[in-house]
Amino acid sequence: MPQTKNCRPRETPYERKEPRGQPVLHLDDRDGVHSSSAQVNVLFKDTGIALVQMLDALKLGDFVLFAMPKLENRGVIESLKRATRRGAFVLVLIQKEEWLRAGEDASEEQKSLRGEYNTVGIFDYGTVNSVLHRFYCIGGEWKFGDTSNTLAIRCLGDEAKISTNLIQESFVVFGTQRHSYATVATGLSPYVATTVSIGSYNVSNCDQFESVVRIRDDAIAQRYGEHFAIMFLNSEPLDWESAIARPEFTRIKN
Repeated sequence: MPQTKNCRPRETPYERKEPRGQPVLHLDDRDGVHSSSAQVNVLFKDTGIALVQMLDALKLGDFVLFAMPKLENRGVIESLKRATRRGAFVLVLIQKEEWLRAGEDASEEQKSLRGEYNTVGIFDYGTVNSVLHRFYCIGGEWKFGDTSNTLAIRCLGDEAKISTNLIQESFVVFGTQRHSYATVATGLSPYVATTVSIGSYNVSNCDQFESVVRIRDDAIAQRYGEHFAIMFLNSEPLDWESAIARPEFTRIKN
């Protein structure tokens, strides 16, 4: 499995008229991920149903990390709620949009959906620290700005109407607590990513052609976990204040 203990994010500059918040990061291409033991399944229909089935199998000590442009499927949202009630750890990142603030311009459907987001669950920073430390040294290098904004669903990027800096991918990382003896204090994490699903998940409310590739492999899932950790570092609460990205994390150690 790739080692991330000594990783250092590589900053990528953006040309913007209004300065964006810190950080803006991407994984470098220092190495690829090669596996001869990955178990791969490809789905072309009922991908939302398959996703719900995987979410409904989560239990105490498991985690799931979502990244996708939209989350509108009420069945998936309900399965996320059930997972958090069973003690699973859930984090979701979606594209920043104006309606997420549930203002006057939001439709009744959007306001209802926003209300559903509020009930998916919350995260505690200690668990975030432990889970994401596994992937990108988050515990030793970054500080979370406002611990009151801890809804499990957060947004990412510039507001969709003003920018092309959008979420252009959909993936879900599944994992579990495998090493109960490991702690962040020792430089280790008890959490291990085991599976990643990549593709055009039908988590909106429309019929469409779609495909999903599900890969069961620790090393590949680990790499996607690293990618998610960087995205989380750039995330904001749903009731965002600036249309330009304003991440809540700040660097505390170079």
